[in-house]
Amino acid sequence: MAGVNEDDFLKRLSEGDNLAFQELFVVYKDKVLQICYRFILNQEDAEEVMQDVFLEVHRSVSSFRGESSFSTWLFRIATTKSLDEIKRQNRKKRIQLIKKSLGLDSLFNTASENPTPDTLIETKENIRIIKKALDSLPEQQRIAITLSKIEGASNSMVAEIMGITTVAADSLIYRAKKNIIKYFDNKSPIIK
Repeated sequence: MAGVNEDDFLKRLSEGDNLAFQELFVVYKDKVLQICYRFILNQEDAEEVMQDVFLEVHRSVSSFRGESSFSTWLFRIATTKSLDEIKRQNRKKRIQLIKKSLGLDSLFNTASENPTPDTLIETKENIRIIKKALDSLPEQQRIAITLSKIEGASNSMVAEIMGITTVAADSLIYRAKKNIIKYFDNKSPIIK
């Protein structure tokens, strides 16, 4: 915040100064909304997450350790809250994205509006199989493929979130896809 001593401002926030919180909101609301929208790609959902971000800041400003700038801390909260929202979104949409991205359409029956108990059991089993495949990946590959293919982040956004180069993110996503294909070739008789 230009022209404001950050330490004094943080002290005012920590003490519950409503005027300081209003100033914070006015200064950062557009940037936080932009970050949330960049992940969620839905204006209404991004606005709700933005509100959650500022509520979290209000609740936890006293725990701000100063290891980074306040804005970096705020934007990290916005990123985390956005990713949390994406995780909460419709499971069916996420599963369809996984199927399409990984080319696993043959695992699934087309879901009907009124699924039978057999279809529900098969869908649950397919989700379990995909989760096992993702869980078999090394942590960095699992994070990269999840951000890219499930959360819909671009490779450059994956790199930014993970704190790596775009080339490294590309490599992690490529290796994750190869490892998932290898997993299904080795483990799953239904695909063969």
